[in-house]
Amino acid sequence: MLRTVCWLVILILAPLDALIIWLWLTMPDVTEYAREFPEKTAMMKYRDAEYLEKGEKVRDDYRPIPLKRVSPYLRSAVIASEDATFYRHHGFDFEGMQDAMEENLEKGGYSRGGSTISQQLAKNLFLSPKKSLFRKIREFAITKRIEGKLSKNRILELYVNIAEWGRGTYGCEAASNRYFSKSCADLTPREAALLAAVLPSPRKFNPQNKNSRAFRRQEKIITWLCAGNRIPDSECGSAEN
Repeated sequence: MLRTVCWLVILILAPLDALIIWLWLTMPDVTEYAREFPEKTAMMKYRDAEYLEKGEKVRDDYRPIPLKRVSPYLRSAVIASEDATFYRHHGFDFEGMQDAMEENLEKGGYSRGGSTISQQLAKNLFLSPKKSLFRKIREFAITKRIEGKLSKNRILELYVNIAEWGRGTYGCEAASNRYFSKSCADLTPREAALLAAVLPSPRKFNPQNKNSRAFRRQEKIITWLCAGNRIPDSECGSAEN
């Protein structure tokens, strides 16, 4: 009987040990991005391969800038839209995950994600959009490492500089120039809210299409920013873009 129990314990623990070893061996070096921006992220490489396979020629536009040159309106809009508790959690918003799951079940489909900015940074920097259990486990482990090694402001700085904002468009500076012909630092509150609204589905939501769902989401973000006193009162009374 004792021998049987021992074998059962070994059979249960062996896969767990193997998983821990695999995570340790494949853990990327997060500290190299404490001050430097990546030349190319895993997401950029994935998209490049995707376009090449389809025979499409898409030139990447990627121009990382320091956080101080990112519009404060965009910083606030991204946090309000993507991760309202960003500065309070340690990488994961479990209450947000539960709310997202309940909303998706209620609507009978995927309408809302529960990933934090830190999780999205882990995915964009090191992983791919392909969904699997092992990828999610790696995302969890890398997110923990990111939160332990990088400051919150650095995490936000990296995220807004590598996030996908349309075909071949990465980061807020490239997006601001593409959609508004101006630097990210000069975005108005409504322009910032519109860019933040695009993030959940950057290749589907087109800021230049007035009928886009992004414009409906933009209004929600403006409401959140007004409620938090993150933009001038003059921007809160009008729904016009």
